[in-house]
Amino acid sequence: MKLRIQIIVFFTINIAAVLLASCVGGPGVLADYSQKPVTLQDACLLIDNKDQNVQFEGLAILAEIISTGENSAEATKLWFQKGEAVLSALEKELLYEVPMHIEKEVILYNKLSALKSFVYDRTEKGGFIVKRFWLVGDSTMADYSRPSNPNKKFNPMTGWGEMFQQHFTPENLSLLKDYLQADSVIVINRGMGGRSTRTYWNEGSWKKVFTRLHEGDFVLVQFGHNDSSEGYPDRYIDISGYKKYLEMYVNDIRSKQAVPILCTSVNRNYPWSGEHKLANVHGGYPDAMKEVAGKMNVQLIDMTRRSLDFFSEKGKPYVTSHYFMVFGPDKYPEAFKTGSDDNTHFQPEGAEAVALLAWEGLLELAGIK
Repeated sequence: MKLRIQIIVFFTINIAAVLLASCVGGPGVLADYSQKPVTLQDACLLIDNKDQNVQFEGLAILAEIISTGENSAEATKLWFQKGEAVLSALEKELLYEVPMHIEKEVILYNKLSALKSFVYDRTEKGGFIVKRFWLVGDSTMADYSRPSNPNKKFNPMTGWGEMFQQHFTPENLSLLKDYLQADSVIVINRGMGGRSTRTYWNEGSWKKVFTRLHEGDFVLVQFGHNDSSEGYPDRYIDISGYKKYLEMYVNDIRSKQAVPILCTSVNRNYPWSGEHKLANVHGGYPDAMKEVAGKMNVQLIDMTRRSLDFFSEKGKPYVTSHYFMVFGPDKYPEAFKTGSDDNTHFQPEGAEAVALLAWEGLLELAGIK
């Protein structure tokens, strides 16, 4: 099954290339997925349909409208409100290799990816610049949102990357206009649990990101939790190797004319010295990342220092009960019958607080205090 999917992906990627080539002078083959005459109202109705193939038809209509320039501002806004959500949902389904990933899902994904590239190209030519902000790292930034767990009702675990998109509002983007040079930013979260610089690279997860990078993309790289875990040889890597892999990520990102940002690890909820003094738990890894950033002239957000200062200010009792996955058996009995004593991962409030720290770090890189 896996081999068959790989063959299909290869085949449909080539189809996608042909599809995009046909769109240079207009929507071309995209018209095959829509009905004439097309209107923005038609697109809305189709996109709201639960059938993914019908949703794609609505998105193709949007591409036609954008390509002709008619109602392009409204159509572009609709794409970034709904089109991105459709693609993200499909990407989540295909992230896990399970038998239900049938051929039509893979084909639909590749068609939709091609359509997305086409829309980005058209919006940029129309003077509306969209930048992509990739998040690459471990479980502390990963996306745990699932349809089966609405509003974190059953399981509160939340990566800070889930909360990052909300900061890229039009008002906030105006502050970063000179830095990002974008009218809109789409956050693409590719954090994965249990990964270190070495395992994320060697298993092929980085390659999936690298092949999709565009010129002008931003890539925030946060590793260190698992790299420093000597008790887990399947993910551990010493500081020398850690620095080497970070350099490899930076070189790859720059080879695509994208912008790398290194991000030191958020601290765990230990060790505390009293209620208002949290110490670094990651050893020499944060400093090692700083050395790489200095050597290669890479922008860096020091989330280790930011989180240490912020958590210490809030105090151990509040941080433990509100930010980290520490609670008794009565709070989430379906998923955690005996409670949880996880001092690494976040509840929604903690993820939101950490995402704000990352946003403030980005503002600082842009020269905004």
